Amino acid sequence: MTLKAGVALFTLTLLVALSSGCATTTYTAVGQPDFTVEGIEFYKTVQPTRPYIVLGVVEDTRQTAGGLLTVAVANTGRDKDVARKAIAAGGNAVLLESANTETTGARVVTSAPDAAGNRTSHLVEDQHTTRRFLVVKWK
Repeated sequence: MTLKAGVALFTLTLLVALSSGCATTTYTAVGQPDFTVEGIEFYKTVQPTRPYIVLGVVEDTRQTAGGLLTVAVANTGRDKDVARKAIAAGGNAVLLESANTETTGARVVTSAPDAAGNRTSHLVEDQHTTRRFLVVKWK
């Protein structure tokens, strides 16, 4: 590769990198909200159909101690908490940007004895789940 071709390739790469890094706060996409809580539309699987401006970010972190019941209890009120924070920020909707679950530990749980005196044991994972929502306002 000649020096001139190398400079041209570098310039092109730099322009692409710089232009892809430019941020805009107005977006347009397609879809209907997954559900609404306290007047705030939640978009977890699709983007809204109308243009919007991103006002900020709401993060919700929950610790669960393994098992479906404890996960359900830990997530009780999660959407209301997110909706209230979005309202406080002046938003109309929230868009799920990311959801990350990290296993923070595990332990063996043994059941109470059944009628025959048998016990069962199983492994449960303790998890730390963080969901990040964009708070948006319709244009």
